[in-house]
Amino acid sequence: MIIEANIYYFISKGKGIFESRHGGKYELVPGSLYLLYPHEWHRYRPLTSTGWEEFWGKYSSISEAETFWVNPLRKR
Repeated sequence: MIIEANIYYFISKGKGIFESRHGGKYELVPGSLYLLYPHEWHRYRPLTSTGWEEFWGKYSSISEAETFWVNPLRKR
């Protein structure tokens, strides 16, 4: 998937996987925040065994997005 906006996603419950062209593949756990950049191929999904609860929003700069940072992504 390729998007046209800066988007952040916060995972509050459950687990999943996030993958992007430049970032590689990561495990998402409660407290994870990931950023989607314009024109960057990516995909993400919850694990079928846990599902997840997510919140998201748009941001206009990295400093704005960093105000939402909770835990770094865990490399899978």
